[in-house]
Amino acid sequence: CIGQPSTTSYVPEFEEDVLVKEILLINGLMDMVYLKARAVE
Repeated sequence: CIGQPSTTSYVPEFEEDVLVKEILLINGLMDMVYLKARAVE
């Protein structure tokens, strides 16, 4: 968080960061499942 730390600006940024990491994790898992499914065929 750039600038003065305030709870209103810090909390949404933190939650957004966690959300982005979860989305990247899910995308990575989906890619692995997709590649495994193609390898089986």
